Amino acid sequence: MTRVSIIPASSSIPALSSLKPRQRGPGSIEALSSHLIALAEHHSCSPYTLIHQVLIPPSEQLSLRWRRVRFNESQLVNGYLDVAQYLSEAVMKCSHRTDITNLTLIGMQSFCDPVGKHVLRRVRPWCPECYREARAHDIQPWDPLYTYVTTTAVCVWHQVALRTECERCGRPQRFVPKLPFLDLCERCGADLAMQGSPPLRTGRTPNDELWFSRAAMHLIETLQSGVQLSAHNFAKNIQLLIDEHFGGNRQQFAKKLGVAGSGPKNWIDRGSHPSWASVADLGFRMEIPPAQLATADLPMTDPTYWRYANRLLLDAPHIRPAAETLDAAREALNSAIKMARANPTLLPESIEAVTKKAGVRRDLLKRHFPDEFATLAGLRSSAAKSLALRNAAERSERLASAMQDIATSGKMPTSHRLKLQSGIKISDLIPRRN
Repeated sequence: MTRVSIIPASSSIPALSSLKPRQRGPGSIEALSSHLIALAEHHSCSPYTLIHQVLIPPSEQLSLRWRRVRFNESQLVNGYLDVAQYLSEAVMKCSHRTDITNLTLIGMQSFCDPVGKHVLRRVRPWCPECYREARAHDIQPWDPLYTYVTTTAVCVWHQVALRTECERCGRPQRFVPKLPFLDLCERCGADLAMQGSPPLRTGRTPNDELWFSRAAMHLIETLQSGVQLSAHNFAKNIQLLIDEHFGGNRQQFAKKLGVAGSGPKNWIDRGSHPSWASVADLGFRMEIPPAQLATADLPMTDPTYWRYANRLLLDAPHIRPAAETLDAAREALNSAIKMARANPTLLPESIEAVTKKAGVRRDLLKRHFPDEFATLAGLRSSAAKSLALRNAAERSERLASAMQDIATSGKMPTSHRLKLQSGIKISDLIPRRN
């Protein structure tokens, strides 16, 4: 393939408007990253040439956010933060198309968590059968936006599980690869369309997985229709549902549905933005499309069809752990702190080692034991600084002794001779940064 650089002569490029985003029914529009790859293939250039030489002005080409998009955060192209907003505006400006924002999740800024990295998958999923079907119709393979949502694991049209890694090399795929082909493995060049579909995740039924896939499609359809979604509407609707079906008792609401008891408190009292996983989980239990929970109108629901105390936990990090788990974590933390204070000259146990010993996550320690967490981190930082000072002093002594020995022998003090005769490492000769 010839790699060309397209330099726009004006603010608009009519050629970019010749290719329309693909769509297969309501809520199944193409993702922006997939559309950019189709545009790059249509103009015989790499996706990064299209992005960096056409869509991004020269004044911002060295910005770190575009470097993140190229390497490990290319999913942000399809999200609702500044990267998605900037790229969609750039494509609209160059192509004079007004529907580009529909290819992203723009519209969820005031609804879900402001970090914006937990709505979309970090690696690109795909349906091999969709790729084969596109080839049969002489269409370049493309990805619908709903398949990129974290809660989607099944293709709605073929009802098979989505792949997330190459069958040959076992490596994941980026949303924006080097070459403008979604159906070729970026690592080994394998044909992704001819690979099989993986089994469903354990503990899930096909109907449950299809429910979440259709919920993601309904979310995108709601955003396309211009309906405003907000955390304020979500908190208001949750409070109305609690008042109507549980007499205003939040604990009974959480206990019956099996959700975290801190959820309603954070959403209603503190105004916290929910994660999409927790919204989808709650909608699944109450048999309500998750997007309807964040609209201005109260969703209609029948408690007869609710999934009470269902064990499907999509938002496990927000579930309060058992008392035994907290006791084990506290004991592991206190033990590490005690050992660190008893041996101040030794490097204390790391936080990762404590989490592994207690069988918990790092964020659980930080959230439930902030004082102990900060104490252990401070002790480890102080011990690391003391160890670095001792190592520097020992390094200086070794180097001075070695230089004196070689000077006595009358030989040239080369790095090779220092290493052989006096045990000096090459790293000892490199000046250290302060």
